[in-house]
Amino acid sequence: MKPPSLGVLQNLGQQKGLLERKIADLVFKDVPTRLAEVLLGLAEDSGEACTHGLALELRITQQDLADLIGATRPAVNATLKQFRERGLIYPRPHVICVADREGLRHVAEVPGGTS
Repeated sequence: MKPPSLGVLQNLGQQKGLLERKIADLVFKDVPTRLAEVLLGLAEDSGEACTHGLALELRITQQDLADLIGATRPAVNATLKQFRERGLIYPRPHVICVADREGLRHVAEVPGGTS
């Protein structure tokens, strides 16, 4: 049996790693990249099949999305609009249908992949 202090140290190490990745994302990735990553993560974790792809029951506001990715609500709003115009998503009240997961993956993987 490991001592409780070892578990605490392991937990702190994991939290440190998560914070380091979050800081690196904020520094090196733009808003569309970070938002695409979050939408893909939500789709994979809680998406449900719909006619266009994966419907995400978003009981989350644009401000909550902004807080998740370290951006402003207007930046998230503008990025969602770009994604909609490109046919990547179909937003509806409280639901975002991910219509093109591969397109979102491209945005998430390619720096400046919004064009």
